Amino acid sequence: METTATLRGVRLSAQKGRLVADQIRGMPVGRALDLLDAMRLDKKTRADVLRFVVLSDVAKPAILEGPDPAILVSAYDAVSSS
Repeated sequence: METTATLRGVRLSAQKGRLVADQIRGMPVGRALDLLDAMRLDKKTRADVLRFVVLSDVAKPAILEGPDPAILVSAYDAVSSS
C-alpha cells in the first residue's frame, strides 16, 4: 500500500528534504528507519525531522474495501438461523 506524508512548518530547504526523501522512498519501513538513524549521525542531514514524518505516515489507518454484501447477508442468515 502506498501512502503520502507531508511536512510543514519546519526550517528545512526543499532540496535537502527531497534528497533524503528520495533515498528512503519505496523502502520497507524498518529499513527506512534504520537508514534515517544512520543519517542522524551526519550533521548536514535533517533525518531526525524526516524520521517523524515516516512514523506518522505509518500510523495512519487505511480504509480497505469491505466484503461483498451478498457474503455478509448469507453469513448473517447462517448465524441468525441457529
